[in-house]
Amino acid sequence: MKPKFKEKLKLLEEGFKHSECSSITEYIKMESESDPGFFRWFFNKDFKDDFDRSLTDIQKNEFEKFINSVELTEKMQKYIVVYQNEQPYITNRSNFKEQNLCDCYGNYGQKIGCYNASCHSKENHTKVKAWTYFDGSNFRSLFLKCEFDSAFELKEANEEEERKILAEFDESKLYLSKNEATGNYHTISENYTFSSYPGSFWLARVDYN
Repeated sequence: MKPKFKEKLKLLEEGFKHSECSSITEYIKMESESDPGFFRWFFNKDFKDDFDRSLTDIQKNEFEKFINSVELTEKMQKYIVVYQNEQPYITNRSNFKEQNLCDCYGNYGQKIGCYNASCHSKENHTKVKAWTYFDGSNFRSLFLKCEFDSAFELKEANEEEERKILAEFDESKLYLSKNEATGNYHTISENYTFSSYPGSFWLARVDYN
């Protein structure tokens, strides 16, 4: 993102804090569509026409890249792409929290406990980054990094791949399939297929086309 646009983003972020929009991307789009002089301010140009009617193709492309960059940053903060047995999935980044290993659950729904987690004392626990949830039958824990033998360990995608996948991911396009009796998928690009299945604790499974 160009430095001059970073300064604009800081001001837009302040405005977003006082808005009712659900995301900074939504706020920017709303401002650009409702404020006749938005693009005069954004580009520091005295355009003749209101809104985007005086923009050149280059300026329209610059604004589109700006929006895409802001949106991707939001996605990277909200979502995480992880591999389970070489299969990539998407879920909310906030699901993974620092926890005591002894409070997490192993493969068979049993709490790992201090003995198996090698806690050195009641105050000195082994810390892990994990997501603990109930799968309908048992509690389970998924770990981003863990040396415990019976752990469901995941691997986070590297930043470059995560950016490529999340740039094309749109959670709203999966909502319809969540209520279907059988699994459905929605292809939203030529590169990936994002699938959503009822009862799945993942937001989406990612398959390469």
